[in-house]
Amino acid sequence: MAKQIAAQGGVDAVDVYATVLCWWSASIAPASSIGMGLVKWPTPVWALFAANDRYGQPSLLELLNLSGAQEEPLRSLPAHEDVSEDKEFSKAAQRTWRAERRGTTARGLLLTGSPFRPYRGRLTMDMSLESILRQAWDGPEPVAVSERPRPRRAVSLSVGAMWEVDRRDWHAGTATMGASTYSRMLHLVRRAPSGRAKTMTQQDGAWSGELESAYHWVFQEEPTLQLDHNAAAKLHPIRASMEDAFEGELPEWQAMFFVRIGGHCLRIAAALAAAEQSDTIRGVHVESAWTLARRACLDTTELIGAPIDLVEQTLADVDATVEGTTGTDEVIPFTGDRWVHRPQETGRTLSANTDDSDRSRDTAIVQKLKQWYGHRCQICSIVLTLPNGAYSEGAHIKAFGRDNGPDRLENLLCLCPNCHILFDNGARHLTDELEIIDSLTGRPLGPLTVHPWHRIDRQYVRSHRQRST
Repeated sequence: MAKQIAAQGGVDAVDVYATVLCWWSASIAPASSIGMGLVKWPTPVWALFAANDRYGQPSLLELLNLSGAQEEPLRSLPAHEDVSEDKEFSKAAQRTWRAERRGTTARGLLLTGSPFRPYRGRLTMDMSLESILRQAWDGPEPVAVSERPRPRRAVSLSVGAMWEVDRRDWHAGTATMGASTYSRMLHLVRRAPSGRAKTMTQQDGAWSGELESAYHWVFQEEPTLQLDHNAAAKLHPIRASMEDAFEGELPEWQAMFFVRIGGHCLRIAAALAAAEQSDTIRGVHVESAWTLARRACLDTTELIGAPIDLVEQTLADVDATVEGTTGTDEVIPFTGDRWVHRPQETGRTLSANTDDSDRSRDTAIVQKLKQWYGHRCQICSIVLTLPNGAYSEGAHIKAFGRDNGPDRLENLLCLCPNCHILFDNGARHLTDELEIIDSLTGRPLGPLTVHPWHRIDRQYVRSHRQRST
């Protein structure tokens, strides 16, 4: 995809690649994590781009739009360009939380634009925002939100960053940051176009089908991504070398730019693995991640004015070690505390298919489905409220007992009891476009309500339709 955009001229392929990686890693952050040892780590890749106006290049957000990443159904992560102080962050968090409750977005933010604000005649980073960002990079950020008449409460919010500033502003702004903040970002320089700029047009998104499938996979499986021994063997020299490679060789403020390069590599590798619907980070993912992190090291060297020969020699040593290091494909188990997905037996429901089954039903995924929809029926949009709260039912599209349908989110609908009975008995069916049809009259009843995270497999829709018609 990056090459498709870059081929039009006027933009560097790596710029596009890094931009979409920031967006993709932040998109999946609310439902994924990286498991290493006893700790879960978040997935977002953060980058601060230094742009050069004289190239006349499109902005990062324009690249994102041109890539098709911001088109439905992949457009689920709100971008906020106006966050340069803690109050603006809180407002953006409030908007995101409310949108997530409506089912229109994920519980995550992608910070874009500039993180700096003018203060007393110079650009600086708000100290309160800086503190929030440091915590957010380490894990989902607890944010106090409120929805009248309910009292304020804390929710966890995943935060990604894809900032872009003028090169002069980069120097002014990073000079006011602490090392623990600027080391949490990849620093990249927007490259000059390789060819003559042309009029850029949006791509047809031929690649987006696989990415859409991967996006649904992440939110349905909620993976804790783990490394195999080969990936760990390649990641270790990156982390060990870059953490102390320049100690005593560079001023401390310059050396600190490189200390978290291993952590950046891990997050990039996790994003690439998730894009392939893999919960295992392999050696090839780490090798690919290193190529982008390596470019960031060279760009950082240019920005801070560090000796290029020293950095290039260190990078060459890491190149050789990563290429020559191998390990087994055995996955390193995550030993930390995590939720284990165990199917549980449930009793008969009032509107279940009349043919019962001895197979156990997975109540956990049904509860997840109901939470997405807030118990609102996907067919009639009614929410039934009982004395003990809202009520809905999980309906299998391909019957669980009668037709041996799988107990998966792709084969489930959230329905009220009336629509569940109508659907199970063939009085309602769906088209491949998920239009609701009255099977008795053939009359279309409108589109099925579908949550952005809910992927419905069309093979089960066709199976139900064949039985109904």
